[in-house]
Amino acid sequence: MRHRRVCVFLACAALCLFAPSAHAEGARRALVLGCDRFVSQQSTWPSASNSVTRVAAALQGGGTPLSALTAVSEGLDTAEKVASLVEETFSGAQEGDVSFFYIATHGLWEEGQPAGDMTLLLSDGEREVGLTASELKTIFDRVPGQKVLIVDACHSGAMIGKGVDAPFTSLFSEPEYRVICSSGGMEESWFWASGDQVSGEGYFSGALVAGLSEENGYAADLNRDGAITLSELKRYLRSHHGASTVHTWPEESDEPLVTYAGPARSGYLLGGAVANVVFEEGALLPEAPETSFSFTVTRPAQVGYQIVYQKDGRWDFEGAAWQWDNAELYGEYGDTPGALSPGFKERTLSLSTSVEGDPYGYVLVQMFTQTEDETAVAASTVLCVPPSSGNPRLALSVEEQYLAGHEVTAVVRHSLPCELTVWVEDENGQVVQRLLTAEPTRPEQLKPTGTTVVWSGRLPSGEAAPPGVYLLKASTRIGTAAYTAEVELFVEPERPGRSGEGR
Repeated sequence: MRHRRVCVFLACAALCLFAPSAHAEGARRALVLGCDRFVSQQSTWPSASNSVTRVAAALQGGGTPLSALTAVSEGLDTAEKVASLVEETFSGAQEGDVSFFYIATHGLWEEGQPAGDMTLLLSDGEREVGLTASELKTIFDRVPGQKVLIVDACHSGAMIGKGVDAPFTSLFSEPEYRVICSSGGMEESWFWASGDQVSGEGYFSGALVAGLSEENGYAADLNRDGAITLSELKRYLRSHHGASTVHTWPEESDEPLVTYAGPARSGYLLGGAVANVVFEEGALLPEAPETSFSFTVTRPAQVGYQIVYQKDGRWDFEGAAWQWDNAELYGEYGDTPGALSPGFKERTLSLSTSVEGDPYGYVLVQMFTQTEDETAVAASTVLCVPPSSGNPRLALSVEEQYLAGHEVTAVVRHSLPCELTVWVEDENGQVVQRLLTAEPTRPEQLKPTGTTVVWSGRLPSGEAAPPGVYLLKASTRIGTAAYTAEVELFVEPERPGRSGEGR
């Protein structure tokens, strides 16, 4: 099994299942694109092609049928071809309809560039051009109705100003857009490929399909009410996709993205060999680096775990450790490595947290399944291992002025892995919103290191916070010592004529 870095951009997937509201009856259309062969970058074959196939299948199998679906996995070499496909696929779209656009390719962005400069490579292996996020938005601004963009790319979060040092600006801030990014603006996206170069896909796309598809029981529907909201999907992807940090625009929304008919389902991965993977939450202790989790095997399969550590601020896939789940060795399936029988399982993995002498850091745990049909990633999670002592040098980076009711994006700087609590206070010292509570940090490749946090600019009631001066505060404990940081925020009245972010 080989792992490669890829700036895979599963941009704007035209997901037929998404709906702008719980009772929307508008038409759904989808355009799904992928590029695997490039002139200036490494080939991603067959990752993008397989991701396109699986995402298209997931979108077709939902409770609401698509009125149009176009899927292209052989690559494109001009922005004009993308614009033409958008025009053809979403012809007839009107207010109340939902248009989903998905593309898998390399993504490029450099620190400090504007959000609109994030670039997607379009290539058929012989010709290659760049499509900027600004150009992509210009194309979709012509499409009436709701637009849902799903972005799986190196640096994809730069398009919405998240996972970056600054500026925290979203290019897609109008209420008709929803954006889901597989990684922050400073992060890489990853894919996997098996030795036979037939199977493999993006880590993010696998988690996305597991969360959204009928075949997998709409696993991202966390409260099992028949609808998946943007907030639910983000939480599901954050807990089941560890190789990068998923970001969304807006940060939170209770409007359904996916609705389906019939009774709530169990969330079983009906098309996979493993279902209902639940990882123990919380940070690990350096002196007792163990993680526990549970899962259900739905049919006989070999299960193994890949353990990936951070090296120089990046995931060291080349030095990853592999181990089979041998809890049932010499059981029903003899001495086959990792062979498990169907049923509910509970496991505890002991990990090494000492990388090049540091007894703390981040660990990526990935669960793979192998059957006669395929090798697949069942789930993954990133684990935080704080040190037992040390000063994390907490600090906050934020743009000082914001409009009432608009998102506030900030970065909490911390030189060490830790558990963060972040909240917003008004001028009277009253807590108006709690953003994180003892939340383990995860690597975002920010420099200096840090964690992106977002306040909706609203009160728990949903109303916009009144104009005024607020304090954004952060705290953590390392060992027995407590550390805090704070910064002022100035919320200005909404300006006439300016549209607010969608919720």
